[in-house]
Amino acid sequence: MRISWQVVAGLCLCFAVAVRGGAEEKVKGAAKPRVSSAAAAFNAPAPVEWNDEQKKAVEELKNEYETKLSAAFARRDGIYTFEQKKARNSAQKAAKAAGKTPAETREAVTAAVQLTDEQKKDLETAERELQDLQKVVRGKITELLTPDQRLQIRNAKKKKKA
Repeated sequence: MRISWQVVAGLCLCFAVAVRGGAEEKVKGAAKPRVSSAAAAFNAPAPVEWNDEQKKAVEELKNEYETKLSAAFARRDGIYTFEQKKARNSAQKAAKAAGKTPAETREAVTAAVQLTDEQKKDLETAERELQDLQKVVRGKITELLTPDQRLQIRNAKKKKKA
């Protein structure tokens, strides 16, 4: 019994198409890709939609600050070793699963990471720089909001607290 190369090629082609079709189905149901922390700084606050003029202003802010924010996040994250990053991620997941408060989570992460004194000093400086930069961006974003948009945000915060 002799199988021709055309039959084998046809079967391979059918298999490849079937596998590719299955992969596309998985991608459709996949979670949305994460937005970088630097890019997330320019999103409109919760219930607000940017108008065209605001979108243009936000784009200008992105051009000015996104690279600076990315560099600040990279400086902060570069302080941790690979093992410390693994320990941090594990501690965060465990705290979330246990339903811990944000303060308890921070304590658990700090205990798990075990930073050296030099790393603590560097981390404090990097976080201060990052927070200062984020404060500037938030201030500029807030300046773009109309009075109606500010009211929408206040009302959303009140509903969330209630």
